[in-house]
Amino acid sequence: MVLAVVLLLLSVAVAVGWQALAPTSSIEMVGGVAASADPDTPAAVVDALFVALTAAAGAMVGLTVAVSLRDQGQQLAAAAVVGGLAASALAWRLGGLLGPPALRVQQQSGADPLVAPLALSSPLTVLVWPAVTAAALFLGLLVSLVLRPPRS
Repeated sequence: MVLAVVLLLLSVAVAVGWQALAPTSSIEMVGGVAASADPDTPAAVVDALFVALTAAAGAMVGLTVAVSLRDQGQQLAAAAVVGGLAASALAWRLGGLLGPPALRVQQQSGADPLVAPLALSSPLTVLVWPAVTAAALFLGLLVSLVLRPPRS
């Protein structure tokens, strides 16, 4: 239960941080087609920021679980990885909701300039959080075993 609350809070923090830090680009309508007015703001920067934030969250969760559950808790470790995937997906969707609305909505409201909604160019980036959580769990448990070998 505590893990679920921690993952929920971290996903909200990641979403808010992503929305606050991600660069936005203005959109121009050219012949009815949306085109970026800021070609210097590539989508890769938005993705990279999401990856960095989710990797940090995954590392924190993985290392915390590894340190606190050295001798038990395979279920909690698995829950941390699976929960990391859910938390990452939630952060992605929530970050998009916190950012500018869809272009259609902006056009209908008469917004000027139009601003590109916050979106990932590669939705596979949501896999970074659980992958880093798993790696941090592994490394944390390995270090823990080296520093404190199990009693025979």
